[in-house]
Amino acid sequence: MNCRSYSVFCRRAAICSFAVCLFILAEVLPEVGGAAQSGNGGAGYIRTPVYTEEGVEACLSCHYGETMQAIAASPHGNVTNPATPYSTKGCESCHGPGSFHVSRAHGGKGLPQLLSFGHGPGRSSRQEQLGACLACHENERSGSPMIGFTHSVHDLSSINCSRCHVVHTQTDPNSDASRQAGICLACHRKQKDGHPLIGRKPVDFGAMTCSTCHDVHPPSK
Repeated sequence: MNCRSYSVFCRRAAICSFAVCLFILAEVLPEVGGAAQSGNGGAGYIRTPVYTEEGVEACLSCHYGETMQAIAASPHGNVTNPATPYSTKGCESCHGPGSFHVSRAHGGKGLPQLLSFGHGPGRSSRQEQLGACLACHENERSGSPMIGFTHSVHDLSSINCSRCHVVHTQTDPNSDASRQAGICLACHRKQKDGHPLIGRKPVDFGAMTCSTCHDVHPPSK
């Protein structure tokens, strides 16, 4: 075999080896990827976040601002009530398992994210947000007061709980008689000056709250 023939032989052998490698990768990678995505056996646990052992302390080591601390003094932070988030998984009761968030750089960027409440880009879907709230507030086994939000007017209008309620505060503004009307009138603008008279007098929003007459999510039956 002369030099030219040997060179051609080597190139063909290299091409065949490369083709074999591609074939093997094509067969193996889907199985590995499937196992990682499914969370069943193999390396699946890598992509399945779990609840942290530290609980609230794992969160407060970074999220130590005033609004984060305030929730500890709110109904959700009441550790004497076994139905509250702080009595179970803490922050993760609402935001989901946080193992990725606390252990990976940049808050687990590129991996399943924690639930983010509110509106706009970067927030979780409405169904995810509602699922977190209603897992307690429409679940008799949770021990929380039951509400009838599902199929209510606000639900059918695609209103989120976070549109009206604030959790990271000692007292939800919607529970404050002096502030409740302002929250409702932010959407129901026409009612500020056009609300039907009560008797012969206009509504005094400073003397009564909207919930005095209206129950937007009555207890479930």
